[in-house]
Amino acid sequence: MKAAETDTGSGDDLNSSRSRARWWVVVAFVVTSVATVHLVALIGNQGPVLYSDALGYLGNARFLAGGASPTFDGSFSYSPGYSVLLVPLYWFTERS
Repeated sequence: MKAAETDTGSGDDLNSSRSRARWWVVVAFVVTSVATVHLVALIGNQGPVLYSDALGYLGNARFLAGGASPTFDGSFSYSPGYSVLLVPLYWFTERS
């Protein structure tokens, strides 16, 4: 009886380790798939893609950090509060 109980216990350990191994295979597959999609999307790009609202955020952050006043043509749509979060980034990366 004790031998049968020991075998069942080791079988559960084996199933548990197989389950973890399958989980890691799934995670690795998802990460590899996402990375592949991103790399394929980058083919043909020669620089970063900036959307118009990104320039608004960066211009406001520069102004709030004590830099030059942003000049916008009124075509930007953004939430001004996000610029406050970017101010420390501008402080540490400012190039005079």
